[in-house]
Amino acid sequence: MVDVGNTSTCVAFHNKRSLSSVVRIDTNLCSKSVVRNIIKKKMKGARIAIGVLCSVVPRVNHIWIKELKRITNKNPLVVNYKMNIGVKLDYPKPQSIGADRLANVCAVVEKYGYPVIVADFGTAVTFDVVNAECAFIGGVIAPGLRMMTDYMADRTALLPRIVLNGSVRRIGHNTKEAMKIGAIIGYRGLVHEITQYIIKHNMIGEPKLVATGGLAETVLKNYCVKYLVDRTLTLRGLYRIYQLNNKQ
Repeated sequence: MVDVGNTSTCVAFHNKRSLSSVVRIDTNLCSKSVVRNIIKKKMKGARIAIGVLCSVVPRVNHIWIKELKRITNKNPLVVNYKMNIGVKLDYPKPQSIGADRLANVCAVVEKYGYPVIVADFGTAVTFDVVNAECAFIGGVIAPGLRMMTDYMADRTALLPRIVLNGSVRRIGHNTKEAMKIGAIIGYRGLVHEITQYIIKHNMIGEPKLVATGGLAETVLKNYCVKYLVDRTLTLRGLYRIYQLNNKQ
């Protein structure tokens, strides 16, 4: 399974029981040689039956498609809205839904049920909603946490880029500490308000709250809104989509 995001790409193998050999790389480094070396290193001599690709970065798709086909002798399953994802798409233009969002709702419904809100903390943060009738009804997209902090550094003369992991102080004693508090604590406010807005205005009762993405744990650690963090949700969604659409 390959999940190509704007910032990073996750690769994993599934042996019909569980995920293994999960690796994350910078999407900008996805050249033919890098992709080939990663697949070869992680295969460890195993036979790969088929590749499953989920991508929101079209410019690198041909690399992954070619390399996955080379090692399997089959065209990879490229996730799109026409596939069975185990969820009805109650959405005006389903072709505009990102493949990662399709994988997320597929996996979250299988494991956690519905109604449910799944938040994916990536380059952008997406909130996707499945209602009590197991229908995907839409969502919310907001700037990602790192996008906000990088923008401050890019647009100001004196504010630096900051590292977002680790603990948050009660008050900032230097510029980086002050920025980190503003970013993470302020971002929690964004998450809280969007979550409450979705619940209030869409009549979905008391949905389960599930989060994934590289910055989910950073944002939600010790947070009052109890999102359950599931780091491999998207990858498991890809495998589930393969199961639902495998004709062999």
